[in-house]
Amino acid sequence: MGDLESLRSFYMNQGYADFSIDSTQVAVSPDHNSVYITVGINEGDIYKVKDVKLSGNLVVLRTSSNLTCS
Repeated sequence: MGDLESLRSFYMNQGYADFSIDSTQVAVSPDHNSVYITVGINEGDIYKVKDVKLSGNLVVLRTSSNLTCS
């Protein structure tokens, strides 16, 4: 299950918000020396964020990355 979640995370991080795993199949070779795993996926459309606007009562946390020394 962890590998499927890794696959899902990879596609989501690349902008495929509609990504889905449609099917999985596992087969063992007749001599039992190999395992074949087939995963059917649907990538869907790729999305890119062009702009982000924040509004409301925003709280900014102070971290070492946004502190300046004088």
